[in-house]
Amino acid sequence: MVPIIKEPEAVIIEHTMKVLLVDDQAYSFTPLEERLSALGYELVRRIDASEGLKEALALHKAGELRLVILDIIMKAGPMISDWTGGRESGVVLAEQLRKEGVPVPIVFFTVVSDDQLKSRAMCIANSRYIGKIPAQSIADIVARTLQRSQ
Repeated sequence: MVPIIKEPEAVIIEHTMKVLLVDDQAYSFTPLEERLSALGYELVRRIDASEGLKEALALHKAGELRLVILDIIMKAGPMISDWTGGRESGVVLAEQLRKEGVPVPIVFFTVVSDDQLKSRAMCIANSRYIGKIPAQSIADIVARTLQRSQ
């Protein structure tokens, strides 16, 4: 009797698509996390611009990054040059992501009232500016942005 040789089964590695949130404030983002989870996304949080840059580049390289949510005013950390003491770290981070070739949508979630800084943020390709609003509203905006970018 000739033994039957089975072909090895293909191994499918499933990656969870990620949304990166970079904000140094301790807000509750439970509604956002729940909404993203229902859409098949995982929320990854970092607390300063340098950590955010490092994480965004790693997730982009792995093909898992789908959207970045940034505060504008936050700690810069060691990798981000921000002589303003954090007043524009989020914008500097977004500009660096574009220089590094990361094209995913960016949503600025902030209370910045400086029109010049808002304008600079909005000049970044594929970005959007929203004020600090309830997490459920952010969840709705992020869900629509993700659906449009697919």
